[in-house]
Amino acid sequence: MWTSQSAFGNFDRCATLSTALVSVEGATGSSPITALMFHRGKYLGTATYEAYGFTSLNAARTTDDTVVLNYKTPGACNACPPAGITSVRYQWQGDHVEMLDPAPVS
Repeated sequence: MWTSQSAFGNFDRCATLSTALVSVEGATGSSPITALMFHRGKYLGTATYEAYGFTSLNAARTTDDTVVLNYKTPGACNACPPAGITSVRYQWQGDHVEMLDPAPVS
């Protein structure tokens, strides 16, 4: 079952593009997180086909028409620190969302 973690997104029904982050019920830090994309409050779909653990909104780089998500690359073990962070920009292009950067490596 999925549960909302939208406090970690920027959902705004008035924004050109916004996101709500959702994870599984009883999630831990490494549980898969799905980014739901919205145009002026209307659901568009997910940012990626698969859910990734350690996904977060990069609020400092997000604007009214662009959502930036940070995807942490897992370390060598579950307790190890992340090996890196991939930032991916999603931008509203008039009638659809376009991913401007390469998708994170799974």
